[in-house]
Amino acid sequence: MQYQIRYVLDPHTLNIIASLTGTRQQLAINPRAFRKLAGVSERAVLGSLPVSSAVAAEIGFIIPDEKGANANERLHPASVSA
Repeated sequence: MQYQIRYVLDPHTLNIIASLTGTRQQLAINPRAFRKLAGVSERAVLGSLPVSSAVAAEIGFIIPDEKGANANERLHPASVSA
């Protein structure tokens, strides 16, 4: 599945602030790591790009598995007794 990521270089922290479009997820990541994982230019300071679910997860976003289970179901399966 394809996802859209928007990113900007924060001039105060010098981190990339990335948002996963369509969700409320936003994270700060080291620019060198982001550029390596996303494949964007070192000169890019603002942009948007499509990524696969695998790349989005590598960057640090929480992506539901392909079966449609949400993150909470993966963390707390019903088979685990309380």
